Amino acid sequence: MTAKTKKHIISEQLRELDERHYDDGDGGYVLLGEVIQYAKKLCLDDKDFLRQELLRLVDVRDRTMWGIALECLVQEWSSRIAADLNCLLSHENRTEEWEDQVLMALLRLRYKPVTTRAIAHISKRIAAHDRTVLPLLAALCKVESEDCLKLMAPFFIRIVNDGQKDKLPGYIPSVVSHLLDADPNLLALLLRRIAAENGPTAVCISQLFCEYLARPYVVEKLGKEKADLIEKSLKGERANNYF
Repeated sequence: MTAKTKKHIISEQLRELDERHYDDGDGGYVLLGEVIQYAKKLCLDDKDFLRQELLRLVDVRDRTMWGIALECLVQEWSSRIAADLNCLLSHENRTEEWEDQVLMALLRLRYKPVTTRAIAHISKRIAAHDRTVLPLLAALCKVESEDCLKLMAPFFIRIVNDGQKDKLPGYIPSVVSHLLDADPNLLALLLRRIAAENGPTAVCISQLFCEYLARPYVVEKLGKEKADLIEKSLKGERANNYF
């Protein structure tokens, strides 16, 4: 069987999986699982063909498959795919959503060469008062924690001062998750930075962090001892008069 034939078969198989799960209504969760399982069953050469096809789907921003393709590449190929994804960023005419997702993938993979590009993209979104950039900003801590905190502290203050505090709870899970994954001390350091500029905002963000950390599924995921230690450190910031 020729390489061209194999590539065609793999492309068709992906399209069949996509069509089979088109109406699942689960955000692509089951489809992603099946694509990953398909990848695991392939020999090395065929798996490389699949990798190329998934990269192509991301590159052309395939209407139904590019998000699934990107997540599959991250989960199945991990850091080995980072340089290839970074190359895609150099292509022109990318949408903001596409760049967001590819940058997020690279930050999750802790790919340091993308740091400058990510900071520029995030800073532009912050200047536009776009709070939806918060998850991407939080993920920046995995490659550059200092710049992440430097950007995040004043951004939280601005959001609260603009009267949008009620919009923050939806972003807290991703912010806490990324910061804890990079370094459990970052949450307390962030609060300290916020407090240096605006004590009431630090109190507000601390409460949101603690409320999230107290949720049963979060405690189960982290383990009660770790969750309690983190919450204690956050409350300690206030007790030590940082805010």
